Amino acid sequence: MEITGRITADAIIKNLTDGRQLVSFDIAVNDYYKTRTGEKKEATTFFDCAYWITNKVAPYLTKNSII
Repeated sequence: MEITGRITADAIIKNLTDGRQLVSFDIAVNDYYKTRTGEKKEATTFFDCAYWITNKVAPYLTKNSII
């Protein structure tokens, strides 16, 4: 799955009880559409994401960055 949107807050590194770390961040995706009557609408969908491979990406995942 590929999601493109803006990060809503700086990424957080979480330490798990087994010693592993994950990077947690949220993404907002805006969708624009017209209703049958021609009215323009905007809908925002939020995704909670986690990155498990390395925590070195956290400094790059800052608020308002497009990912």
